Amino acid sequence: MTIRSVYRAIGFVVIVLLACVAPDAQAVSRSLAPADVCTQYIADWSDVEKYVWTDVCRHGEADAGLAPFARKGDIPPMPISGDFVRTLLTLSPYRERVAEKGLRIHGFQMNSPLVLHNLTVHGLLDFQYFTADWIDMSFATIDGPIQLVRGLVKSITLDRAHITFDLTMIDVYTRWSNDCSLGSIDASGVEIDDGVQIIGGRFGKLNFSEAKFGRRFGIENAKSNAISLYGATVNGPVRLTNLV
Repeated sequence: MTIRSVYRAIGFVVIVLLACVAPDAQAVSRSLAPADVCTQYIADWSDVEKYVWTDVCRHGEADAGLAPFARKGDIPPMPISGDFVRTLLTLSPYRERVAEKGLRIHGFQMNSPLVLHNLTVHGLLDFQYFTADWIDMSFATIDGPIQLVRGLVKSITLDRAHITFDLTMIDVYTRWSNDCSLGSIDASGVEIDDGVQIIGGRFGKLNFSEAKFGRRFGIENAKSNAISLYGATVNGPVRLTNLV
């Protein structure tokens, strides 16, 4: 066999090996492509939840007013489940995309609890124009800011949670329960590295006892039956104005 024929044989083997390896490499590349992640759904997701995930994945935000099923002059809230939101925040490949893009959902109705107890979540959480059942973030680590705007919620639990940025609530209202009591914000022992800003809204009780705030704490133009800051520490200004 000549040297030239040996090189030809080696070249043939290399081509065959590349042909065998290439499909696998392409498959891995396809599995990581953002476009495919944005259309990767779980079997029991509704069409609305599929829309929410695709828009959140691509743009960081899903808005009921821009949904394909929205009608001019009539924008119904998007029905989603608490389990769906929990999946986006805690399971791969969704959580990695949320950590990068944030989770902004505007105009939705969540009729089942969102339970993030003792879990770690990365990325911005921005819920606006919403109604929700119980939101439980007790003992959770939220590595990002939380913004709740114009919402009606059964109650919110943040006991012993750690929020690495800030908590902002604007015009958030808690529901009346069957025993004619208002839902509360229970945040005893919460640690918020930045601070809290609550503007407007109505609550049965705002409980921030034993809490720690990094920079500021402010409540203005809000209605609450009781506010507790017993044992709380704030490394910055405290502003409580126009409380009812």
